[in-house]
Amino acid sequence: MLKILQTEIWIDENHNWWNQNQKITNTGVLRLFKENLHFDDNYFIFLISRNLQEKGYLKEVKGFPLLTENVEFKNQKMEVQLDNGKFQFIDSLFYDVEKNFFWSYWYDPDYKTQIPFLFTNRIIQILSLFIIEDKNQYYLDKEGLIFPIQIKAPNFTRQFV
Repeated sequence: MLKILQTEIWIDENHNWWNQNQKITNTGVLRLFKENLHFDDNYFIFLISRNLQEKGYLKEVKGFPLLTENVEFKNQKMEVQLDNGKFQFIDSLFYDVEKNFFWSYWYDPDYKTQIPFLFTNRIIQILSLFIIEDKNQYYLDKEGLIFPIQIKAPNFTRQFV
């Protein structure tokens, strides 16, 4: 049986998860939420427990729901590991000039939608060795892998492919 509800869970501009006015700091709970995060018209957490399925919609998303944990270059491609436990080769890298951060999308195959994720400072330190600015255009050059960086601010709504 599927139960659909509106939660009091939201994500702030600094990418912190909250339940009403309490910051969620339990790493196990955060991991569970991020592993089961999806997007249809809104962000939701889908949990299955015995005979019950719950689809809980997030109240609001103002910051990135997912963050990078690692990056590797394999076979002329960039692979990221996200804090939802997923790995993905990415083909788009974006830079928000106003807020000074790099980001991209994780593709959710279950719903055929995209969820934006932020490259953490640690990952950017690794990538910064390969980021080149040329005539107000940015690209990443890693041993022959030329990867354009698009100037674009994220939109946390309507992430359909």
